[in-house]
Parts: sequence; C-alpha cells; structure tokens
Amino acid sequence: MAATSRKRARTEPTPPPADKPKVFNDAVLGHVELHPCCVAVVDTPEFQRLRGLKQLGPTEYVYPAAGHTRFAHSLGVSFLAGKLVEKLSHQVSPPLHITEREILCVKLAGLCHDLGHGPLSHTFEKFVRMRRPHLKWRHEHASAALFAKVVRDQKVAAVFGRYELTEDDVHFVQELIFGDKSDAPQNWQWRGLPAAK
Repeated sequence: MAATSRKRARTEPTPPPADKPKVFNDAVLGHVELHPCCVAVVDTPEFQRLRGLKQLGPTEYVYPAAGHTRFAHSLGVSFLAGKLVEKLSHQVSPPLHITEREILCVKLAGLCHDLGHGPLSHTFEKFVRMRRPHLKWRHEHASAALFAKVVRDQKVAAVFGRYELTEDDVHFVQELIFGDKSDAPQNWQWRGLPAAK
C-alpha cells in the first residue's frame, strides 16, 4: 500500500510556480513567452472568452481558412509590442530610459487591447453604434473596462502586487488601450506618464 502511495505521488504533476512565465507556441512567431502578470490575465475567464472570437469576424464564413482567434492575436500583439519597446529602449538616441515596468505595461496593453470585442468582431461594434449612436461606443472602451475588472480579481491582483504594479500603472495600460484621446470616453481623466517621459 505504501509503495502505491509513493508511486502516485511521483506521477502526479506538480503545479508550476505562480510567478513562472508561460510559453505559447505561435504559428508565425514561434515560442512566445509571457510575463507572469500577463499569464495571470490570460488565465481569467474574461481573457479566455477570446478563444471563441474570430479575429476577422464573419470573414471566416467566406474564407474558411481565416479562422484565427482574438486570443492568439492578443498573445502575438503583447509579444511584439514588448519586443518593439525593448528595441526602442536600447537603440534610440538619445536614450529613452524606458523602464521594465513601462515595458510590462505595454505588454499588458497589447495583451488586453481586444478584450472588449463582441461576437463577429468589428461588425458587433458597428451594430452597437447603429443602435446607440449617442454612446459613441468603441471596443476599446469595453477593453479598458474589462481590464480594470480583471485587475480586481484576487489572483491577478496578487501577482500584480508582487511586481509592484500600481493604480497608476493600471491607468496607463488603459490609456495605451485607448490609443488616441479621441477614442477615450468623454469623462476619462488622462494622466499619461510624467512629463520627463
């Protein structure tokens, strides 16, 4: 009986540490490694729903091979946005002095920029604007709101806390998601980064 218990204990997989990066395999980019803060976001139901949303909306009905998802797209955007900012931080003259925290914020914004998409992608966005033109709604509004909700999740908040991400960082990620001031809700308070940045 004791041998059986020991055997079971050895064959059961041990869970990875909470703060371990996760590697995803991408058909175009190869191995995409995500920071633990990004992994915490990916593991939420709000992000997992992107697995069921097609990147090209209804296009798949005409072009069956165009079936990639918002989930895969968002992983790639996070990875590429991070690589771009890392390159800028090292190769631009005069140096931009971009911090690791700022790079992480850019990765998070890339990861979450499409959280607010509805069914059939931009087609849904057009539908909402047709039905409620006074809202001036864009998927970026929902993406920023969903990101704020995800950050309040206990597990996500714990990981963010270990990396000392602040409310200002969360706000900065939301501003990156909006992209352009004209895309933000009218009552949004823009803070940006300090003037030195």
